[in-house]
Amino acid sequence: PVLLTPTKEMPQSVLDEIERLDAKHAYIVGGAVAVSAMVEDQLFDVLSGSIQRLAGADRYATSRAVANKVIELSGDAYSGMACVATGLNYPDALAAAPLAAGLEWPILLANPKTGEVAVPAATSGVAILGGPAAISAAIETSLKTDLGSEEVTRVGGATRYETAAKVAAYGVDNGLM
Repeated sequence: PVLLTPTKEMPQSVLDEIERLDAKHAYIVGGAVAVSAMVEDQLFDVLSGSIQRLAGADRYATSRAVANKVIELSGDAYSGMACVATGLNYPDALAAAPLAAGLEWPILLANPKTGEVAVPAATSGVAILGGPAAISAAIETSLKTDLGSEEVTRVGGATRYETAAKVAAYGVDNGLM
């Protein structure tokens, strides 16, 4: 599960949930500016296993670190698929969370300002989430050049709600139960 915390101190409700889950290990997503060392210390106090921080210089580098960890943990079971969502707004990436969890597809954040999205070498296909206003046609063209046109699918609707519904259907069509 993904548990959210403020930057400086973990709420008791999150600590209670960690205990309820009988969690042993944790990943901290983001650098110390996003999740402080104080929160990390609180985790060390309640977990008996390992704690690993996945972080980069910005949200795009952090998404690469998380994607690489997903691929590493999936090992030979990694299908080669990933989702691409804008890094400027969260709804499309949030809609992809079930695909990420259920199908072991990492979520890659595209930077609309630079037109870049870092695709791990093990990735052979992507689902672009959202329309051209979210992920530009230039980014789509770049992905098609790198991966092949048949390996890039756009899953988007007129609104974030329609996109979320289409992402859910796409997940079911690809084996998500």
